Amino acid sequence: MSNNHAPDAVRAMLANNAGVAALVGGRIYPDEAPAEADLPLIVYAVRLQEAVDGTAPICQASIDVHCYAESDDDATTLMNAAAAAMETAGGRAQSTQVMWPTLEDWEPVRSAEDALWGRLLRFGATVVRG
Repeated sequence: MSNNHAPDAVRAMLANNAGVAALVGGRIYPDEAPAEADLPLIVYAVRLQEAVDGTAPICQASIDVHCYAESDDDATTLMNAAAAAMETAGGRAQSTQVMWPTLEDWEPVRSAEDALWGRLLRFGATVVRG
């Protein structure tokens, strides 16, 4: 799908949510956070599936939203804010729209040794390129 701005739409959905913004500020990163980034933060990734007929501007997507913090409670709070931000009506960036994001699964990540706690969320969504 050319001109795919789905990652930008997902970032906008997260960054424009007051709850998420209050927790992470601008620390929302595509694919990987910088090594020196402060916690809490969010890392997200968007994977598009092939369109059914290869030419339709609509496809399904899997969106991973990883919420990291210094405590388990903070990771849970960030997860709840990120889930609320994602489960809105969707988001748009340029000519790409992310529609109907639905939480499909999540799992905890805990590393007391590294003082890192996380929640890994997976959403399914429809992406439409206009």
